[in-house]
Formats: sequence, C-alpha cells, structure tokens
Amino acid sequence: MCTEKDPIDCHRSILVGRAFDDEKFDVSNIHEDGSAETQEELIERQNLIKNRQQDYKTFIMVYYRKRVYTDCT
Repeated sequence: MCTEKDPIDCHRSILVGRAFDDEKFDVSNIHEDGSAETQEELIERQNLIKNRQQDYKTFIMVYYRKRVYTDCT
C-alpha cells in the first residue's frame, strides 16, 4: 500500500491494518525486500519500541532526579 521501506512507518498499516485485523481479516505488511509481516507481528514490534521508549524515559527521569538530589546536597 505504501512506499515506506518499513510498514511500521506507514500510517495505513497502523490505521487500516489494525481496523482489518480487528475485524479478523488476515493482514500482511510487505517490506521493501519483499518479506511479509503479519499485522500481529507489526503490533508486537510497535509495542517493543514503545516499551523501550518508556524504559528510556524512566531511566532519564530517575537519572536526573538523582543528579539534582546529589547536586543539592
């Protein structure tokens, strides 16, 4: 459907693919190299990225709180 190299960057795979998946259609997203990824696999990959980003935000928040506390004492 799109010209993006990775379906995770395609708004159609996120919006349309998810809607079709919710209706129990089999959805395959095709990568630039011709390999296919199911909508379930794409969602799993999105969740992994989201969790990593959240872990990084938490790490930064804790780091700077410790640094501020250390600098103030």
